Amino acid sequence: MFKKDKFWFFLILLLSVSFSSAQEEGKKYNFEFEFDPYYSDVAFYLSLTQRPVPFLGEENELAIYKNLLYDSPLPRFFLLELSAYPLPCLGVYLKKNHRQFYDSANIGEDANLIQSICSGFEEPYAVSIFLGNLVSFKPRSSPLGEGELKSIPRQTQDYEGKGYSGYLFSVGNYHIKDSELIKDNWYELEWKVKGDRISPDRKMSWSFRIGAILHEHPGIKDVIYFSLRRDRIDYQTRELSFFKNTEFEYRFDVNKQNWKIIRHFFLAGKSFPLGSPVAKKKLVFKLRLGFLWEGEEKYTGSLARVKKEDYFQFLFRPNVEF
Repeated sequence: MFKKDKFWFFLILLLSVSFSSAQEEGKKYNFEFEFDPYYSDVAFYLSLTQRPVPFLGEENELAIYKNLLYDSPLPRFFLLELSAYPLPCLGVYLKKNHRQFYDSANIGEDANLIQSICSGFEEPYAVSIFLGNLVSFKPRSSPLGEGELKSIPRQTQDYEGKGYSGYLFSVGNYHIKDSELIKDNWYELEWKVKGDRISPDRKMSWSFRIGAILHEHPGIKDVIYFSLRRDRIDYQTRELSFFKNTEFEYRFDVNKQNWKIIRHFFLAGKSFPLGSPVAKKKLVFKLRLGFLWEGEEKYTGSLARVKKEDYFQFLFRPNVEF
C-alpha cells in the first residue's frame, strides 16, 4: 500500500473519535459544540422566557417524554445550529480527488469499504433553527436556589445532559449520492424529541423524529420520514449483554407523491467501555453495523442509476467516544 493510502486510512480512523463541550448552564443564552465523525455542530441557544430550565433529576424516561411534550404549548427556547458531517464529506473528497485509492477499497462488484464507512448522511452540512422546549438533568439548571443544591443526593448532583422537543427547520444547497456531491437546494422541517442523560455509570441518548425534506433538483424525490434512535452506554459493565451497551437506529423515507417507501436505513451496535469505570473521563469503543436500502425510484432523470434496480449498501461504523 502506498504511503498516501496509509495517510487516508489514518485520517479516517482519527475522524472516528467523538467529543463534546458545553459552557456553564443556567444562563439565558449559551454556546455548545460537539465533534462526531458523522455529525458535528456548533449551537447557540437562547431562552425566550424568564422561567428557569426544568430540572428532572432521576425521572424515568416516560416522565421525561411527558414533560417534554406537555410542559408548555408555546416554544420557550430558540436554537441556531451549524452542522457538518466530516466522514461523509471525506468520502466525497476521496472519490473525487483520489479515485485510485477510493477504488482500491472495493470489496466486491458493488461494495466499497470507504463508502460503507461514510454512507448514511445525504447532506454535507446544514443550517438549522429550532423552536421548542428544553429540560435539564443537571441540578444547576434547577429552579432551586444555590443553597438548596446541597440537599440533592450526590448521585443526582452528578447528572448532566439536556432533553429537547419541538420543531427544527434546516436548509442546505448540496446533496450526497454515492459519495458524490450534487447541487441541490433542499428544505427540511421536522418535529423531534431528543436528549442525552449522563451519569457517572451510564449515558442514555434518544431521538424520535418525523419530518419532510423537499428538493429543488428534479431528480431527487421529496420524502416524508420517520426515525428512531436509542443508545445506552453502561460504563461499569464489561460483559456482553443484549440490553446494556447497545444502540439501534432506524429510519424509513416515503415518497411524498405516492406514499411508497423508497429508503430504509438501519444500524445496530455495541459499546465497549475502556479503562477504569470510575475514571472521570470515559473512553468507549463503539462498533455499529447496518444497511442502507434505496428503491429504484428515489433518483430519476440524470441521477438515475445505471442499473435499473434497488440499491443496497452494507454499513460499517467503528467509533471512539470520550
